[in-house]
Amino acid sequence: MRQTKSILMIAMFALALNIGQVAVTSPQALSPSKYVGNKFVVVRGTEDVRAGWLPEAASIRFTSPKTGDLLRIYYWITWGAEGGWPSDAPQYRMELRTNNKLIPTNIKLATFDLGGGSIFKSAGWRNVTLNPPITLTAATTYHLVFYVTKWSHTTYHPRIVLNAFKLSGAYFGAPDHTAIIPKTQWVDSALGMAKYDANIHDAWVPIDQTPIFILEYTDGTFHGQPYTSLFMVSFSRATGPNAVGVGQEFSVSSNRIVNRVGAWVRKAYGTPDDNLYISLYDKTNNAYLAKNLVLLTPSAKTSWNFYKVLLPSPVTLESTHNYRLEVTSSNYGVNGCYEISMVGSRYTTPEIAATIYGNGATMSMDGATWMKEPYLNGTFWDLGFILA
Repeated sequence: MRQTKSILMIAMFALALNIGQVAVTSPQALSPSKYVGNKFVVVRGTEDVRAGWLPEAASIRFTSPKTGDLLRIYYWITWGAEGGWPSDAPQYRMELRTNNKLIPTNIKLATFDLGGGSIFKSAGWRNVTLNPPITLTAATTYHLVFYVTKWSHTTYHPRIVLNAFKLSGAYFGAPDHTAIIPKTQWVDSALGMAKYDANIHDAWVPIDQTPIFILEYTDGTFHGQPYTSLFMVSFSRATGPNAVGVGQEFSVSSNRIVNRVGAWVRKAYGTPDDNLYISLYDKTNNAYLAKNLVLLTPSAKTSWNFYKVLLPSPVTLESTHNYRLEVTSSNYGVNGCYEISMVGSRYTTPEIAATIYGNGATMSMDGATWMKEPYLNGTFWDLGFILA
């Protein structure tokens, strides 16, 4: 009787996911960046978005940047069950659907049975291959819908637990909810997630989460939000990680003239005993283009922001050169300190192919020697910074 009831719940849930939807797609404006840098920044770590504990479902919402054939979809999970793992492992499904007003429609472009069991018992990337590939249309929004299709227990709670950032980037004169695609710095106004839970509202509802996913097209290009980690570094010699400087290496695809430089930082607390400085270094010519410009003072506010300063004179960034942005302070850290945040990803394909710079962050313990390394468990990092 218990198993029959569970099967009935699944059938009713699948039907409910398709009720009341209209087949409409909403074109979204994608704006190429007009600056050098990375505006995808977060101030809170990832949170869980659960899909599968009946009657739950969740979707990853994105806009295709171009008309092209989609070959592979990557998604990041942290867990596959709660309350233990049942002997007859639940089965999960993902569907590619069209969009209507930021929620999924009932139009399914592709269906993937993801399996179950041990493949969802650990965190990490999972992927599905489209055979044959499906053509996505430029500036059109789609959903990846996740839910459970098989479950016959009441004790165990089978779920795909997707990770997502609560707060997405673009704080340089743009609203907090603006979503940035790291690789291209495009603004995808539809980027986000939606949730279905019949126990609460019995309808799809958009939620304020930035998803973690990657799309691979047949032409070898990648699109998505590949960062899975957040790391805060304190400019303090009294407390870890004892950094005197944190930097970002970068290059430009074409010559650019810039007048301002900035970074995503804040004063964390108290009254630091030194300023926070920012410098621009030309690695190719082994020369500073600007050095020790005051970015923050001890009286600064404690709110995160892209703080910026005017360069002494305009600087031409050349496509044949490599550069390093340096944020430094000799603050000891007992009475106060500054912080800078990084977003991280694993150093493998496709994650690194979808990042803005991929392992661009560097660190200095003395302000003179800069090293690049995986700071945490093989994760590589990028800063939030901007030159315009």
